[in-house]
Amino acid sequence: MKIYLWGIGKLGTRELETTFANVNITGLIDSNYPSDMYKGMPVYRPEIVVRKNDYDLVVVAIWDSLEVYKYAISLGFDMQRFLFLYRNYTFNDMNSESAYLKCKSLFNDNRFKELRNKYRVIPSPCEEYIQEEVFEIGSERNSGMYLDDYVRLKTFEFCQGEIKENKIKGNVAELGVFRGEFAQYINTAFSEKTFYLFDTFTGFDPSEAKREKKAGNIDDYFIEDFSVTSIGLVMGKMKYPDKCIIKKGYFPDSLEGLEDEFCFVSIDVDLEDSIYSGLEYFYPRMSKGGFIFVHDYNTYLHGVKKAVKKYEKNTNIQLKKVPIADHNGSLIIIK
Repeated sequence: MKIYLWGIGKLGTRELETTFANVNITGLIDSNYPSDMYKGMPVYRPEIVVRKNDYDLVVVAIWDSLEVYKYAISLGFDMQRFLFLYRNYTFNDMNSESAYLKCKSLFNDNRFKELRNKYRVIPSPCEEYIQEEVFEIGSERNSGMYLDDYVRLKTFEFCQGEIKENKIKGNVAELGVFRGEFAQYINTAFSEKTFYLFDTFTGFDPSEAKREKKAGNIDDYFIEDFSVTSIGLVMGKMKYPDKCIIKKGYFPDSLEGLEDEFCFVSIDVDLEDSIYSGLEYFYPRMSKGGFIFVHDYNTYLHGVKKAVKKYEKNTNIQLKKVPIADHNGSLIIIK
């Protein structure tokens, strides 16, 4: 049985080490991976796989599942041989009065069960509570987040509404952009504000990643995980690119003397020192009533929570913290 896994990102590498740890994978599919090998497995561009036509099953483990679905159809793949582990949903311009979140699946549950029984694929953890129900709270536009981050995006929408209603001053930023999945929503929601995007666009600082690994805060695959991106890829997802300012490099060196006031900041860099540096810079510059989203706070990435506690201890500030039940246990800090 020739099985391919599409996606060498956070989700795909995690599935390789869990769901497919004992499955004989023929190869990996990725449009942007810079090498033709990943941990001893061949990596193919999708057009190569469809041209060879030697696949029995293509398993997609990527956030942009709707984009993969459309792209695969355009290339001529047989979609009856596809299995999407993460369902996709789309999001509309939150500044419009009709803004809503629409959840949709690409296949029905029976189709998933048939494929899993046939190829003995273990369901991913989130699959248990994913339903076919469509949550209609608006019209679709952007894509990129999987279904169980409904909580994160809906909470973000409410926070944006509070900022707008209360006329909170300041611009917006994201520290840890990766492929722009969440950044696109920030840019759409705050279309009138300058948006600073901080990222190396090449992955983690090797020395910091080594320290985190030694401390038991991250796994091996994380070191390679976040290099599969580019500024062009991220900017291609921005609805208002003219409002975006790319700040490439290791933080805080990438600040280059920047002084600004902020009403919303997303911190998603996984590593303790980087998160601490983010809090150290952004929190004092937050407007009263502004929000900081810290991703991965309640997960196995232990450095995230350590950084928050360290910041509170070192500054003697008791942060106003609200944990939310999204996919990666985000923490909201209110100024």
